Amino acid sequence: MIGTWFLLAELGVVPAQEGGVHVSQQTGAGILPVEISLQGWPSAARDHDAKRGLLQAVQDQQEKLAEALGLSLKDLDPKLEPEFVSTGIFNLMVPLRNRQALARIQLNMVELARLFGKQGALAYCFALGGNSSAYARGMMPWELYEDAATGSAAGSLGAYLVKHGKIGAAHTLHIAQGVEMGRPSESKWKFRKTEKS
Repeated sequence: MIGTWFLLAELGVVPAQEGGVHVSQQTGAGILPVEISLQGWPSAARDHDAKRGLLQAVQDQQEKLAEALGLSLKDLDPKLEPEFVSTGIFNLMVPLRNRQALARIQLNMVELARLFGKQGALAYCFALGGNSSAYARGMMPWELYEDAATGSAAGSLGAYLVKHGKIGAAHTLHIAQGVEMGRPSESKWKFRKTEKS
């Protein structure tokens, strides 16, 4: 949905105000304020309000998760655990040890769907880079298999990283996604911490 707003802003359908596009979208989690800056295109900055971030730990499923991704336990980040995170839509954050593990993913869609049960989530696999950056792949247990750019999951990744002290709430997070599938995308996210978050 954030990608749609970006396209509408780029096409001029949604007029820019004060150097950017400012919109509010109704979601299941409430009003989602989105700010889009077209400066520095194609690396657009998106400001995602993660104040309703909900985090749910995934327990005793890491080996099955790794297998569903065609990986082993040693490919998972030893310092961070997979968690379901929502800033409107739940997605599973899957921290990996490095970019090499990210590149080795071979999705078993049936096993990932079995692991998720009835949750309509995707596995947002990521490896941290330097300077508040992350490399990601959005692995889906249905039809398309992989998403080149996932705004809802990127917002959840920011909430996850702020919670675990990997980025500060006022820092900009740079996410590269879709590289392995030949459809690279890049987005920049800035997160604000509120009294309720």
